[in-house]
Amino acid sequence: MSTKDERMQTLITRLNAADTRSHRLMVFVIFMLALGLRILCFEGYADANPRAYAMLAQDLSMGELHIPDETITPVFPVRIGAYAPAAGLIGLFGLSEITMVGFVFLVDLLSLVLIYVVCRTAFGGCAGLIGLLLLGISPLDVSMGSRFLPHLVAAFWANLGMCLVWAVIAMDLSSGRRWLGAGLAGLCFGWSWMTYESVAYLVPPVALILLFSGRERTLKQRVQITSLIGLGSIFVLAGEMSFLWWRTGDLLYRLHATEDNYEVCSEFFFVQSSTRFGWEEDGFSRIMFERLFIDGPRQILLGRALGGITLLGLFAVVWALVTKRRSLFIPGIWLISLVLLFNFMTTSFESYKPLPIIPYLARYLSPLLFPSAVLCAGLISSLMLPRKEGAHDRMGSSNRAGGLVLLVLACGFSLPGLFKYSSQDQFSIERKMVSLLEENDVLYTDMRSAGNIIFLRNGILEERTQTTIPFEEIAPDSLPEGAFILINDSMKQFLIEGFQYTPPPYFEATNPEWTLIWEKRQARIYRIDPSGSEP
Repeated sequence: MSTKDERMQTLITRLNAADTRSHRLMVFVIFMLALGLRILCFEGYADANPRAYAMLAQDLSMGELHIPDETITPVFPVRIGAYAPAAGLIGLFGLSEITMVGFVFLVDLLSLVLIYVVCRTAFGGCAGLIGLLLLGISPLDVSMGSRFLPHLVAAFWANLGMCLVWAVIAMDLSSGRRWLGAGLAGLCFGWSWMTYESVAYLVPPVALILLFSGRERTLKQRVQITSLIGLGSIFVLAGEMSFLWWRTGDLLYRLHATEDNYEVCSEFFFVQSSTRFGWEEDGFSRIMFERLFIDGPRQILLGRALGGITLLGLFAVVWALVTKRRSLFIPGIWLISLVLLFNFMTTSFESYKPLPIIPYLARYLSPLLFPSAVLCAGLISSLMLPRKEGAHDRMGSSNRAGGLVLLVLACGFSLPGLFKYSSQDQFSIERKMVSLLEENDVLYTDMRSAGNIIFLRNGILEERTQTTIPFEEIAPDSLPEGAFILINDSMKQFLIEGFQYTPPPYFEATNPEWTLIWEKRQARIYRIDPSGSEP
């Protein structure tokens, strides 16, 4: 073994020891890197779903719960776990971008702590560092960490539940803590359901893990553990059903609201009339084939948002099967089950509707990140570390080189997505508009942009104010001199595709008396000036 290789092995061995100064320093550096990326890509306020959850949280902070409420997206109000924490922050500190996403941001950081602890416990300190790094630089996780959406929070509770199941299986048979762990796992799954419905995808992997893991346990012990996990979840579900029955008179209101969601938001699901996912007569088979065998696998395995980590995670499963690494058995079942279910399972009980998997909706795939990162950490650390303390086998150098290559690939695959999210501010146009306006300046724009600008300008969730007015409400000749006009073609296209929006005539052809004062991509800002002269 060369001196250079000896130094490399010494460094890796030192990093693998969690009680060394080198290891603790590396934990701090990686965590600061992850935190810095999330601050750099901080989104805060966002349109569409985040705005809707913010409105629910604000109203809940004032004691108003929108269950039932037929005027908003049916399923949003029942996801109480998604917006109740934000309601508490808003009630304490007032409405702001920080209070909107503060809880999501905190949960994202807790996810980093969780993966470090899990990987270090299961595979060693080096794996803990690798898992922390891979999740810390994941483009999707970085992006979702500051967006007021339920997916990342629900995934955290589900991941915590799965980790507790893993811990229960690994516990000594005589340990009484396994019963507590099983019950807490069930509660975590139940609260994940209260936040978002994706935890339902974990039922098959949990069943498979409990069935095939820990064969030294008797059938009675497995049934007891499974029952405790189920009781924890049922406790939460029964409470939710009772509460919804008290509020609505419908014991299955949550399921009915979910199905109603497909009608209200049909443009975003596999419904024949959808302009995004619809199909012509006799075109169902072709659309399903493309979704199930081309588009779905491509986004899951190679999508920029996931950074290729799912593909590397599946490679780790294959490697574990070939080398008989039983330590990767549980996360392997976890990931494979989720990949198959996310790609093929229906989201509706009434008809076959697979999950819409496109870059715009990559947030649905958040639950894949954690098990993929765990598997990658287990694989890479196994390759980089000697099998026995002080062992210098002939394959050691090659294995370490292979582990380093995989680590570089895993990090490299994340870079395109990170560049995309760090350079993309979804509301840069609206923020620019606000920076140009004085307090009493009047602005006219489309109804969606108006709501965004009102929040950024006034800090309130309203559809119009005296100084920010949707121009769908007025005639073209009523626009006053000196007012500003924002025309955002991207927003117009989004409204047309998603909501059958009909833009006013002056959205297509501007008035010669409008003076162009700013232009970027597909957005233009005008000032109404009778002279019509360019600035």
